[in-house]
This record gives sequence, structure tokens and C-alpha cells, in this order.
Amino acid sequence: MIQTFFIVGPLPGLNEIIKADRTGRYVGARLKKQATKRVCEEIMAAKLTPIKGPVHLTIICGEPNRRRDPMNVTAGALKILCDALIEMGIIEGDGWAVFGGEGGWTESVILAPTGHPGGVSVSLREAGVI
Repeated sequence: MIQTFFIVGPLPGLNEIIKADRTGRYVGARLKKQATKRVCEEIMAAKLTPIKGPVHLTIICGEPNRRRDPMNVTAGALKILCDALIEMGIIEGDGWAVFGGEGGWTESVILAPTGHPGGVSVSLREAGVI
């Protein structure tokens, strides 16, 4: 079974997370906590069910413009999403047991339509199940 949810607006990119951490550990922690809370709220609204074992995660980041590098966008989003999925008990962790072997992830970045704030589309499923 494929489970999906959507976060309106962009998540912090890796460069933003690093800059916040370098500003001060409390600044970085606050940024990550706020973003993770936002994702947790969307997970609750989507009523996702826990997945045991390997997982395949697909994220599509819709950016409102080309100001941020695609790798920066997906790296930040992936970190925040995995932390939220673990916190909500949807996946067991973000290590080799979950994403190695049969598990894994797919990521891509697209330009959102003009006037759209962008966002992140997330799909996850038990690995090996189509």
C-alpha cells in the first residue's frame, strides 16, 4: 500500500540548516524542530500507518523558483522528513535496516507552477511491495 501526504511550501534546505547550526546550536535546533513539527502535523492529517521493515520513500520537491540548488533542496527535505516519520512512529529508523537493501528512496525537484508556493509531495511504501 502506498501512503502519501503533501507539505505546502518549501522545507529548509541543507544550506539553511547548516547556516542555522553555525549561527548557534539553539538556532539550528529551533529551525529543525519547527520544520519537523510542520511535517508531523501533515503526517497526522494524512493518517499514515506504521511500516515495519524496509521502506521505499519518494519525495518530489516543488520549488517556487530556481534560487536554491536541487541537491540542497532534497538533502534538507529528506533529513526533516525522515526525522518526522521516525518521531511519528511511521518508520523504525533511517539506517541501513530501513533504507538499505530492498529499501531506498527516490528524490526529484521540479519548478512549481507560477504563483504556487511549492511544496513537498511524499510517498512511502513497504519495500518489495508495488
